[in-house]
Amino acid sequence: MKEQQFIKVLHKYVNGKANKNEKDLMEAYYRLLLEKSKLASKPGGEEDVEGELLENGLLNKIWDKIRDEEQVNAKELKPFSKTWQIAAMIAALIIIGIIFYTVVERRSSEKTSMAVSRQQDIDKIKPGSNKAVLILSNGKKIFLDNTSNGSLAKQGNVNVIKLNGGQLTYKGTYPAHDQKFQPVYNTLSTPRGGQYKLTLPDGTKVWLNAASSLHYPVAFSGQTRTVALTGEGYFEIAQDAQKPFIVQADKIKIEVLGTSFDVNSYKDEDEIKATLEEGSIKMTEGEKSILLKPGEKVSFDEKNGNMNVEKANVAADIAWKNGLFSFDNTNIKEIMARVSRWYDVKVVYATTELSHKCYSGVLPRYSEVSALLNMLEMTGTVHFKIENRTITVMN
Repeated sequence: MKEQQFIKVLHKYVNGKANKNEKDLMEAYYRLLLEKSKLASKPGGEEDVEGELLENGLLNKIWDKIRDEEQVNAKELKPFSKTWQIAAMIAALIIIGIIFYTVVERRSSEKTSMAVSRQQDIDKIKPGSNKAVLILSNGKKIFLDNTSNGSLAKQGNVNVIKLNGGQLTYKGTYPAHDQKFQPVYNTLSTPRGGQYKLTLPDGTKVWLNAASSLHYPVAFSGQTRTVALTGEGYFEIAQDAQKPFIVQADKIKIEVLGTSFDVNSYKDEDEIKATLEEGSIKMTEGEKSILLKPGEKVSFDEKNGNMNVEKANVAADIAWKNGLFSFDNTNIKEIMARVSRWYDVKVVYATTELSHKCYSGVLPRYSEVSALLNMLEMTGTVHFKIENRTITVMN
């Protein structure tokens, strides 16, 4: 029963729905795991990390609190659902260590530079949360993190509604025969350190990552359903064979009928990327177009205009939507770009010698920034210093 509880609590944690006791458990478990991992990396230090953690008195006390709260709702537990299978895989990653490694060089480090960072500076940096600004067609701005749930506006026959858990939805449609209908457009924008989920009038679901925005009509009319994305978004498209769904991301047009995919089009990155999870999409730039199959990724290089298709690590590319950082042989600069956007911090480099270093690993996005940086430092190939809201990356 304890393992089953762990998976349930972990699932809530990575989705930002854990209560204080559950957060305490995950963070205590993680901190202890980190310390044990450091010991295990030293000569003669290998030991039964998991066993010692489970025997720890602090963890048992927190478990007792959670068990008391969960007994009332025990009947709701469904351990064999798809969601639970995903959570179980995540739990397995955490239990075996979530230890980062570098594919360029691996060596132990007796001391990390995080020690020179002031604790007060580390404490100032918090993980992102559900924050966004809705800009209505008339220019009115609604800051969703400071707004109560319920109806926010009525635009024609469509109601704009805020729901629990960082969600915005549209209810209602314009009559298809309404010749007087003129499309009106709203924009949902997330700041650095923010994320939000949106359900469009046709039922399409969109998850917006940090520092991203989606420009879309309040109701779809005409022969297509077209939206414009900046930053990163994950899409679950409602099927409508008569109206293809089109995502415009800078110079790139992505056309779909019904599918699930991720688009990364941050302005500060050299490439626009699309990863296909299910269905099919066609990516077009000028006269060039590529049809993607599930499990593939296409990258468009804005400097030379080249499109490249490769096999994707879909789980890693969409991990952010599921509350995780997931790196798969990822360059340090790309990792730190994600850190910068999610934790809303400035990142500077003390040397250019780090650009070739790549890392792999998995970590909950709701972890403190120090947890992620400490994991990277354990490779012994990179170090960090935090001052105010600036992270300096060093050899």
